[in-house]
Amino acid sequence: MVEIGDIYLKRLDYTLAEQTFKKVLESYSSDRKTCADAVNGLINLFKAQLQPDRVEEILTQYDCAEFSKDQQEEIYYQAAFDPYVDSAYTQAIP
Repeated sequence: MVEIGDIYLKRLDYTLAEQTFKKVLESYSSDRKTCADAVNGLINLFKAQLQPDRVEEILTQYDCAEFSKDQQEEIYYQAAFDPYVDSAYTQAIP
């Protein structure tokens, strides 16, 4: 099911992608590999939506992804840096 969420994410259907990843987490939270894959899918979703604040809530709720503090900070950094590099620098600084 994680793959289905990835497909929705690639199609830029963020609502269905988020719903799918959350369903996976509800159903398979005891399976560490599947849980980690779904959490990573949500992280990619929130990065694509430029919403790094939502990543932290997911990481505190599901420890299966095993993200370090450095990796969490990297998400905030990339959320600002990527639009700047892509000449969308007005989005980089809210």
